Amino acid sequence: MGDSGKLGKAVRPALSGTTPRFRQDKHLTDPLRIGIGSIRKKEVSAMVCDETLYRQYLSGDDAGLETLMKKYGDPLTLYIDGYLHDVHESEELMLDVFAYLFTKKP
Repeated sequence: MGDSGKLGKAVRPALSGTTPRFRQDKHLTDPLRIGIGSIRKKEVSAMVCDETLYRQYLSGDDAGLETLMKKYGDPLTLYIDGYLHDVHESEELMLDVFAYLFTKKP
């Protein structure tokens, strides 16, 4: 019990000022969260493109979902890893998300 208190005191200063990896992701620190007025044309274009890809998938073209998976697979894995702190479990969960989208097509 005495050792764990010493360890906590030693680790806290080392961790101060650090942020989880998922917070360093460009998409999560973007002004998009602030409000509509801060959305840039490039971001709107990317959102429209993503919607188009998903609509392609819904109409029977599996390449749309594959493209979305390639685009968002790694960022989603890193986001999940920020919570789980286990990259292998995070990757499994990311695959489960896309498998759910693939099997539950409306």
